[in-house]
Amino acid sequence: MTLTPAMTPFQATSPHRLDLPPSCTIVPAELDDLESICRFDSPALLDYRQRDFVAAAIEEGRCWVAFFEETPVAYGIFGYQFQGYGLIHRIFVSPEYRRRGIGRALLDYFSAACSSPRIYIGVPQRELAIQELLRTRGFILSGVVHELGGEGAGLIYVKDLLTETPLLTGRGLQ
Repeated sequence: MTLTPAMTPFQATSPHRLDLPPSCTIVPAELDDLESICRFDSPALLDYRQRDFVAAAIEEGRCWVAFFEETPVAYGIFGYQFQGYGLIHRIFVSPEYRRRGIGRALLDYFSAACSSPRIYIGVPQRELAIQELLRTRGFILSGVVHELGGEGAGLIYVKDLLTETPLLTGRGLQ
């Protein structure tokens, strides 16, 4: 994937108008970042398939890392593998850095960079904090996946990027 101007690194002082927390920088991940990612997301990355997925996303230019000061504390994977629409595969923030706006910054970063008219994200049903964050950022519930890789039910959220307003229930996904 080629970086577009909207997908270059962002910093709190960036001229791009993302509201990043102070001392937060989002940059494309490099393979050297994989070990740091594994340290703060060890439960998910203990599975070699997940680790290989993240490594492939880094190699393909679909993974970004959020640094707080000089420390990698979060990452996200984004691409266009869902019928050409933007798809956030994963956003993970190290537990000790949550509730500081870093997850919101990654979500907003991907939304701002997305060139398709909609962006999707799937989250485990048990993850209530991300569901609330998605709702506050204009995403609406689109569907349910009843078995999400051993994690139970997953919820699919969508955001209409053309109007920057939530899709209305019953309007459909035209």
